[in-house]
Amino acid sequence: MKFIKYIACLLSVSTFMMLQSCTEDISLNSSVDTKPYEGTNVSYAYLKTVDSNSKPVELYNDVSQRIVELKVGITNPVDKIVETEVAYDSELLNSYNELHQTQFSLFPNELVQIENDGKFQIAPGDVTTYNLNLTISSSNELQDATYLLPLRITKISDEVKLSENEDRLFILIKNNGERPSTDKPGDFITVCYVEVNGNNPLNAGEWTLATSGKPIVDIVHLFAANVNYDEESNTPYLFLNKNIKYVLEHRDKYIKPLQDKGIKVCLSVLGNGMGVGPANLPEKDAKKFAAELETVLN
Repeated sequence: MKFIKYIACLLSVSTFMMLQSCTEDISLNSSVDTKPYEGTNVSYAYLKTVDSNSKPVELYNDVSQRIVELKVGITNPVDKIVETEVAYDSELLNSYNELHQTQFSLFPNELVQIENDGKFQIAPGDVTTYNLNLTISSSNELQDATYLLPLRITKISDEVKLSENEDRLFILIKNNGERPSTDKPGDFITVCYVEVNGNNPLNAGEWTLATSGKPIVDIVHLFAANVNYDEESNTPYLFLNKNIKYVLEHRDKYIKPLQDKGIKVCLSVLGNGMGVGPANLPEKDAKKFAAELETVLN
């Protein structure tokens, strides 16, 4: 008991001393340099691609367009609408080539289209725009070379500042010219359906003719997406199981190698036992489903 009383006494004395010390004024060292921290609350704008893919965008003469998703963001939200504008900026080419010791040519401005002419808004309290579509078109006038497409945030609301390192984006575009052809003597076409739940689509590209070396398969059908029906909204929708979705999301690994050999890759759409299919859709639902297909394929 004496020990417990002794401990209690010590705690009481300590608490009293702490309370006494807290009554004294606290002095701050005014010699500390706070300038490096003054910019932490400032909002800066940045421009980047959604998938952060550093690989060049590849074009072929027979491919009319490629779409790259862009995003404008700010480091700290503000309480007003942020007006932004993204534009093609040819003046960035020379500085890029000098910095990286490269000799890229400028990708033609007339083959580039930024959604909504590059003008977008960031909502109050938000930090990003919705994804912006950058459409890159091919042309027979392009040489078989790698080009540089320079973009920059050219305008921003006064509440946000531009950073010289983050306000620009450089996209490499590799033009491959004519795509390899699978055309064979006799005008026959070979179609291969690949059930992706248990098979790799790339297997279809391994079979070649002994004489010409061309792929035996001309068209690969990825089997399969489904047309499903939502009873609550009374509308059809495109359903992708985890395997078909994985293949589509990893296009560079499972689809592009086939396309680079001249093989056409298609997405099969199969009914799913719900009594709905492309043949029995009313016009309104057919257009909606077609738009959904287009979005997935793009």
